[in-house]
Amino acid sequence: MYINSSFLSYIQSLEIYHRRKFDSKLFLESDYNTYMEKLKVFVEKEIPEFTAKIDSMKQHGNEVNLGKRLKEIISSLSGDSKSYLFGNSKKRDKFIMQLVETRNYLTHFDKTRKKNILEDTNSLLNAVMRMQALITLTILIDLGIDEEIALNRIKESNK
Repeated sequence: MYINSSFLSYIQSLEIYHRRKFDSKLFLESDYNTYMEKLKVFVEKEIPEFTAKIDSMKQHGNEVNLGKRLKEIISSLSGDSKSYLFGNSKKRDKFIMQLVETRNYLTHFDKTRKKNILEDTNSLLNAVMRMQALITLTILIDLGIDEEIALNRIKESNK
């Protein structure tokens, strides 16, 4: 239970970090507002009981999903940092999919169409440690520390 909670805390931290640092949207804000207004008009006319749901979706409906958030954070790093923390691009993509599917499973307890869930303790612990390193590295970089120096300190860490 502790490792599951730790996993969810770290993945949530990465999601919050991305929301604050990056300005990623699915659509231009003006286009999104136009689409939402059209949708709202349609729903009010055809399915009025769904109007409140559409209104509640509007605030975060234009945001990218967790997978895209993680890719954007990782893409902002140097090649050396990406390679050290995640390996080649194929391994990075698989790790991102594992994080997303595991988060979704631990949040909703639904395994439908999920083939990459990290379930055993060692895999979850490894994912938590990699997320810790990613968070540490991004914070150090944001504080103005050279990425190469920050990465070397992470490499020297016993954890």
